[in-house]
Amino acid sequence: MVLMFSVVSAVFLYLYKSKGGLSTSVASVIRFFVGAEEHADSTEDSYCENEQNLGASPLKYNSNKYLEYIKSLKKRFEQSPRHPLCKHNDGCIHYILRGFSKMAGVGFGLQIAVKLVPNVIRILRKPTLFLQLIWHQNNLKLGAFLGLFSTVFRGSNCALRWLRQKDSSVNGFVAGFLAGWSMLCYKSSTLALYSAMKLLQVLYFKGVEKKAVPHIHWADIFLYTLSTAFIFHVAIFEPHNLRPSYWKFLLRVTNNKLGEINRQILNAFQTKASELLPDFWPNYNPAFTNLIKPDHLAH
Repeated sequence: MVLMFSVVSAVFLYLYKSKGGLSTSVASVIRFFVGAEEHADSTEDSYCENEQNLGASPLKYNSNKYLEYIKSLKKRFEQSPRHPLCKHNDGCIHYILRGFSKMAGVGFGLQIAVKLVPNVIRILRKPTLFLQLIWHQNNLKLGAFLGLFSTVFRGSNCALRWLRQKDSSVNGFVAGFLAGWSMLCYKSSTLALYSAMKLLQVLYFKGVEKKAVPHIHWADIFLYTLSTAFIFHVAIFEPHNLRPSYWKFLLRVTNNKLGEINRQILNAFQTKASELLPDFWPNYNPAFTNLIKPDHLAH
């Protein structure tokens, strides 16, 4: 899963650093996570104003030595060495750390929101639950993943520019592959599979544009119907292999009809069909069937 995501990231970021490699919509998503400075169509001048605004925020430091030290350290990072090929306006060290702080904050904020919103009523009844939800160690995983992804990608690109004395899409491929391993902090098969399928879609349409592969009419509809058939097959014969949230979703959209299937008789196909509902047996009308509830379920 992590290896697949790393390979997908490598190809996506290779295209991101290639002229016309990605559509505007896809490029804008990647730009949010890794920054616009590494995009192939970017120029240094387009970031000077933004970087200056970021670096010149009107923070008022008092005479406290600690705050003065933080201020001097920040200025030192901003003035750290920067390769002539780098498009960011600040020093490489500050550019790398800035990416981590931004995306780590975004990840932490999203994880907190996911935890707090469904538990608003519980928090109102028990205010101490608020701190428990915020400071849970699992909340740091998404922030670590997004922060490290941006940091490793930016840092690898800067390092490769210093080592190779050139900036190219190859740098994006290597940096993307290394950044993908940040998923070790937040393993998500859903994200990995979605990214892989999106990449296949991008590559397919690029192949159609170059007439390297044929354009299949109604392919999206065919793919949707095939995917739906596969999902419902799994939901009937192997519901335990579905994500719990998706299983609940299927129960809602089918008005619980999927949960009323007699999977005891499907166990003959050796797919462990009744593993999720081991004690369920439909209430049959004996006028229409001679199926009898097994003894081990009768008690």
